[in-house]
Amino acid sequence: MRKYKVVHSDTLILAVECGEEDYFNFGTLTLTLQSDGRDVYIFDIDPDKYYKALELSGHEMLPGFDPDNGWYQRHDKEISFIYERTFHPKRSDLAIVLEPWGMTPENYSRWDLLKVTKGIHLDKWRVLAPQSD
Repeated sequence: MRKYKVVHSDTLILAVECGEEDYFNFGTLTLTLQSDGRDVYIFDIDPDKYYKALELSGHEMLPGFDPDNGWYQRHDKEISFIYERTFHPKRSDLAIVLEPWGMTPENYSRWDLLKVTKGIHLDKWRVLAPQSD
């Protein structure tokens, strides 16, 4: 099996919204760019905190994550959590919908949009930037 080096990595905190600007953190979602050019998405979730987060979310499952597959999951394809919360790159009005976030179709990345919007969707699941020291 061929191993690839990680060229770049970016981690976001997985959280459930408990109130306005109040969040309960339960794990991380990491995007890694490997030396072969592929993106890899990694869920790393604390099981006890996940079950509490499920209660706080109204028992709605975290999109793209299946606890039956373990608490550390690696995905070689973009996960539903991301594409449900971002715009398709071929959307005809992409320039217009990206404008509020200062992005253009030329510099658009679903991951970057996810970061600036906190993954806001119709559910309570969110992503937060790690706090810098």
